[in-house]
Amino acid sequence: MPQATGMDMAMSLGQEMETADNNPSGFNYLRLLLALAVITWHTVIVCYGLEAETPFWTGPIRPAIFFILPAFFALGGFLVAASALRNTIAGFLLLRAMRLYPALLFEVTTFAIIIGPFITTYSLGAYFTDESLYLYLLNATGFIHYFLPGVFGSNPAGPAVNLQLWTIPRELECYALLTGLALIGFTRRPALIALALAVMSAYGLMRDQQALIGSGPPARLLILSFLAGILLYMWKDKVPSRFPYFVLAAALSWYCLSDVHLMSLSPLPVAYATVWLGAKNPRRIWFVATGDYSYGLYLYGYPTQQLIAQLLPDLRIWYWNGIISVIVAGVFACISWHLVEHPVLKRKSQILALLRVHAPGRRTRAMISLAGRPEPA
Repeated sequence: MPQATGMDMAMSLGQEMETADNNPSGFNYLRLLLALAVITWHTVIVCYGLEAETPFWTGPIRPAIFFILPAFFALGGFLVAASALRNTIAGFLLLRAMRLYPALLFEVTTFAIIIGPFITTYSLGAYFTDESLYLYLLNATGFIHYFLPGVFGSNPAGPAVNLQLWTIPRELECYALLTGLALIGFTRRPALIALALAVMSAYGLMRDQQALIGSGPPARLLILSFLAGILLYMWKDKVPSRFPYFVLAAALSWYCLSDVHLMSLSPLPVAYATVWLGAKNPRRIWFVATGDYSYGLYLYGYPTQQLIAQLLPDLRIWYWNGIISVIVAGVFACISWHLVEHPVLKRKSQILALLRVHAPGRRTRAMISLAGRPEPA
């Protein structure tokens, strides 16, 4: 009998995840590292102003900076696809809302109602009657506004409180895209998702010819990366998990992201490199084992950095701002996880069960299942 080759023996991404009971710690570490990378990158503009980031968009480390958010979205697409295929559309959207909105509401009200009044240059009467305060509170719904009255006006980065939230509407668009794909049956036909990704990438490639050289990653790149993550999840049992493929994907990601005209070709290699790392299962250290603090770090990172820049103007040096902000944002993230996020997520089984009780009959539920299969009794 012929000997099995290394290629034949290579585990698929799906098989590698199964060895960790489909809960590899690599995804936890990766989310955390990406959130910390966002904070590290933002130290540049927080300490030195928005114009300070422009040279990096064309410099040698551009691909590393451009990798951060597409990797976040590719990782999100991969993990969210798993949730989507396990639930009906209503259940999927409910779970997304439970993960997204409670922590967002907590962060928005913390800075608008508690911290803002202490650091504003306005009187309290003027602060609480200013229209921008109530527009800011709309952030809790996903309609993003960046300014609080009289807050951070003298900071190098300007008065934006929560610049990082520009990705929230993009995330909502991704969930709408996945829901739309499910409704028209694409989630049962991975080849059609691959075709959609190819068409959207080709369109993006044409748009990239007119891209601004000195600007950051466009929203389109994040959505393409999310779609690439979905595709990789649907093919996870066929795509081999091999280190040489990871190296190749990382190299292709670097090459495509280094050229503004080729960045729309990066989502699939970015997604593979990201998921390959996420599928690994190193031992969880205590900080990773006790909760998922990545979302809290992402939400609180930039506002905390702006707060540190205002309160400690002599430490407007990127590494000091980064170190102090990570510690303070980490405290906020722990509070958010243990007081808000985890208590809500613990109830997801109860809420989904309640949803099933009040859902339409079996036949209708089967029709709206994202997986395209009848739900079990």
